[in-house]
Amino acid sequence: MNNRTLWASNNNNRSSRHQATTVRQGPITGQQQQLIQRMNNIIYDDPQMICRPSKYLKTIPLNVLYRIISIQINHKLRTSQEKAFIQLRLCIFDALFCYDLHRCMWQSFLDMGSQYQIWPEHVIKMVMASDETSTENDSVVKFILTKIDYFQNKLEQHECELLLQSASFPSTLSLTTVDRELKHFVSSHQTAMSNKINSDVTRFKNYIKEKQFIDTMSSNSVTDAQRDIVNRIKDMRQKQLQIVEELWMLERRVFYGFLPKAYDEVDYKLAPVNSNSIPYVGHTSHDLANQYRTKVKKTKRIMLQNDIQQYESKIADIECQFQQELKKLEEQFLNQNVNGISLVDSLKAYTVHRTQQGLEQITGNMKAFQIRLFRRYRRSSTAKNKIGVSPEPIIDVSEVPLTDAELAYLRRGPGYIRPNQTWLYSDKVRKEFIKGEHDTITEKILYNLSTHHKVGRSSAISKQLCNKVNTCLIDRYKTPLSVKDRLCARNDLKLVKSIRRKLKKANLILRITDKSNVFYIGRSIDFEQKAEAYRTRTNAYIELTYNPLREIFLKVVHELNDLRVKKLIRAWQHKRMLPDRRKTKLAHMYFVPKAHKIGIPLRPITSSIHAPTTGISRLLDLLIRPIFDEKVKSTTFIDGVDLICRLMKYQEEGLLQPSTIFCTFDITDLYTMLPQQESLDILVNFLRHFGFEQVAGIPLDVIRKLAHIVLTENVFVYNKKYYRQILGGAMGSPFTLTLANIFMWNWEKEFANKLNSSREIYGRYIDDVFFTWNGTVQDFKHELKKLNQLHPNIKLVHEMGIKVSFLDVLVHNDNGILSTSVYHKEAAEPYVVPFVSDHPRRIFNNIIDAALVRAVRYSSTLTHFNHERRLIRLKLLYNRYPPKFIDKQFKKFFNKYSSTWSSSQILPIIDNENEFFAIRQQLLVAPRLIRYCRNAETRDCGDLVLCFVIFFHALCGK
Repeated sequence: MNNRTLWASNNNNRSSRHQATTVRQGPITGQQQQLIQRMNNIIYDDPQMICRPSKYLKTIPLNVLYRIISIQINHKLRTSQEKAFIQLRLCIFDALFCYDLHRCMWQSFLDMGSQYQIWPEHVIKMVMASDETSTENDSVVKFILTKIDYFQNKLEQHECELLLQSASFPSTLSLTTVDRELKHFVSSHQTAMSNKINSDVTRFKNYIKEKQFIDTMSSNSVTDAQRDIVNRIKDMRQKQLQIVEELWMLERRVFYGFLPKAYDEVDYKLAPVNSNSIPYVGHTSHDLANQYRTKVKKTKRIMLQNDIQQYESKIADIECQFQQELKKLEEQFLNQNVNGISLVDSLKAYTVHRTQQGLEQITGNMKAFQIRLFRRYRRSSTAKNKIGVSPEPIIDVSEVPLTDAELAYLRRGPGYIRPNQTWLYSDKVRKEFIKGEHDTITEKILYNLSTHHKVGRSSAISKQLCNKVNTCLIDRYKTPLSVKDRLCARNDLKLVKSIRRKLKKANLILRITDKSNVFYIGRSIDFEQKAEAYRTRTNAYIELTYNPLREIFLKVVHELNDLRVKKLIRAWQHKRMLPDRRKTKLAHMYFVPKAHKIGIPLRPITSSIHAPTTGISRLLDLLIRPIFDEKVKSTTFIDGVDLICRLMKYQEEGLLQPSTIFCTFDITDLYTMLPQQESLDILVNFLRHFGFEQVAGIPLDVIRKLAHIVLTENVFVYNKKYYRQILGGAMGSPFTLTLANIFMWNWEKEFANKLNSSREIYGRYIDDVFFTWNGTVQDFKHELKKLNQLHPNIKLVHEMGIKVSFLDVLVHNDNGILSTSVYHKEAAEPYVVPFVSDHPRRIFNNIIDAALVRAVRYSSTLTHFNHERRLIRLKLLYNRYPPKFIDKQFKKFFNKYSSTWSSSQILPIIDNENEFFAIRQQLLVAPRLIRYCRNAETRDCGDLVLCFVIFFHALCGK
């Protein structure tokens, strides 16, 4: 019988018992066959069903299991005898681990119960079920001893099996090594069971302390006043837990998209027509419909924020009263013991146990609540038509020919990755994928090994690594899927094809929005009109009548070869800039809609990854950008934290006055409006200004010539037409950003020096400028007029006041006190990568961690942080992150950065101002990533690279 996993269910047996089966990899000896039969008869000869097939043994494919164990024991399992031996021995160790855990648990129950004459409630119920006539201690002790004897017998039985199997172990294996590694393998995969057993023992310990405390409170040594305080404490905790349950119910409603009825009334109150029903989108213009939906969603989200804040405030108020009463009682119980037991310790243990018990009960209630919620939703005919709060595509048409299922798929957003995509392809296509991934991964790893570790590409370790990469990729791509996964993969592909077909038929386009993080659906004709209007307004492009690819390619190759012959560039530079004839093609332009701006204008993007001039652009950017970053860092902002740190220093020096205003500039179409020849002159002047006559051995006149090629040979395809850019540079070309920064350095230096001499802050991030101003408004307008006249191509859109936004930071001068918080753009949707996406699990952890780090850094007060924390939590719920997962990550974050935060708190929040400031100070001074990767690409096999690097280091260690 061929199975992919170690254990399989016996289909002929309708009971819940399972049988062990093995995969026949080849002929098995008679002795091994007897061992297999013995294990089938012994391992699951367990009437109490304590030891069941472990989950990892049922899910890990056998070939993967063999490979893992082979690496651990440093011996490749080749023969069927070795594999059968490992299979059976792993089964025995797994059963031993399970039985030993339960024996230790029952032994702990016996030890603690005998000492305190208190027994677990569930054990007493089991005794009563077996013997209803007695619940005395002797009966409970007898019952527990029976359990311990049972598990002890099972342990001895399996120890004998180990000895019997040891007599027939293959001589090619080391028994000591095999046993050690298999024990480690089992323990590492049974952490869930270990945690559950430990949790049961800890719960019993708390139960003992609770019972002791109750018995103590009923004794004569406790006064009536003290009993009243204890009762008040119990009532407050119970009331607090009731509020927590209501909060959790609201979060589950947000998670599933079934909001309370009070929220549905917003749909009617904000309706643009006087009607008792919600206006159908087709009955109004799509602009009015979009405004209506946006207003309803925004109102509901604000309502959710307010409701959650109210719940948290109630919980915090009760917690404050609870701690006050608890402290009062502790002072009365100080140094007071009853029967050698500290009342303070008993009180603390009692409160912890009762709280944990209440939370567990609420968790159980949530399951029943979810079932009721789904039943009500299925019965309701109107609930499905309500406007929700989750991110949605921006629909710029009056009617979309898509079904509810197709729109729901688009709501997952641009970051969603369909699971198991390659399974739907043919074997031939999958082999091409495997080869492509293999070449990409091994090339990057081998390059780093040869460059940084001096390991040759043809060495034995490198070859072994390449083979391992190929093996793992084959297993990854060809592992069979479950029926459920196959159906989901087919259904997702069917939806994608249907969406494409319907949009194409209706002459609609689907684009990713700029900064709104959702999809945009609009009419193709409207999109083309906006694109044509942009080209007309900027006059930056001319249409060509022929395909100039060959002409540009030959020109670039000729220029580079000529420079190399004259030894004006080095060999490695020539190699990196030279275009590849097989891959070279013209760039193509596309537009992304700026949905956060009025009228939804377009942003042009040029994709030039294989353009003839891309190699030159990348090398110039690699050589010149570090110079710019180093020389102009005093007037350049890295990110929002850099802005906050400078403002904090500005305040500490006493320069922030109540009358100080903040000013921001936004430069319109910076990349497109760069004058080409003037930009090249400024580039050379910039390098000479800082003492460079050559960069990496390349003279400045050669750098100017190379930059001239990048700018003037920017030809692209758009809508099957050829265009040449005659003004500015391509947004998407690596060197364009660096050239734009250098051009702006020349434009801003006089104004920046003037502000710096006045001890004001001035800084720029690409095309956004921020500075402080202590002069008059008339002087500011005069300076603004002068700046707008500095260059005809540079036009500024400014904002000024005591509260402005810059780099997603909301900066506020609160009467001479600096206040900062996270700024959210008006039209930005609360979107993150949905939890159902096929990303590595660590990505979702990092999303939460990064959001909390930013919230701490950007928030100047605990109030601002808690507001942002609630927004983060809601954003995660909108994108189907489970509340339990969110709580776990929040607790992990606070435990990591705070030594005083207690994980026993009911809610994962910070309510102490000093604790927050300690975390903030720690994160503000922490090193930050200052070089950002543009054009980042998501790799499906990113996890494999890490695994193989670890594997390589393990090989080197051996």
